[in-house]
Amino acid sequence: MGVGVKATLVPSTVQGTQLLPDVTLIIDGPGFVAVGAQADFTATVKKASEGTPIPSGDVTWSTYPLDAASVNPKTGLKVSVVPLKKGPFVLTATLDTINSSVAVAAVDPPASEDLPFIGQGFGSLVIAVLVVVAIILLALTGILTGEAVAILFGGLLGYIFGVATSTAATSSKKP
Repeated sequence: MGVGVKATLVPSTVQGTQLLPDVTLIIDGPGFVAVGAQADFTATVKKASEGTPIPSGDVTWSTYPLDAASVNPKTGLKVSVVPLKKGPFVLTATLDTINSSVAVAAVDPPASEDLPFIGQGFGSLVIAVLVVVAIILLALTGILTGEAVAILFGGLLGYIFGVATSTAATSSKKP
């Protein structure tokens, strides 16, 4: 989930002196991440004049605000970021005197697939009601005998209670 973004360092100067003028630090990763979801970011150090990757030391990662996301591990070329709250945050990679930052938006997690006012089993419930109505109509017109009605209702009830029992068992195992 997300759109790729890249942050490229513009070489910084301190009192007219350029620090590592021919090196860029690039961060690759998604532009937005759902709160609680993990996203991977990668730092690449390149020689600016050639665009070729160069070996580098450990990159240190941080976020601003500090409580916006968790970063694991704190050092290395690859990092996993998990947003802790909704809103924008800045992810910064630091290598020696070079800093490169990228803005990331933490968005709401995807909505649940259940319909909140109906629930997950609404379709099964509608089908069960239609089957019951059909069985009753066929029994009243004399097309079905009493034994056939009993067998059909027994199967229907077995299905309904079997699904309810298996759904309850699987939902109780979820963390």
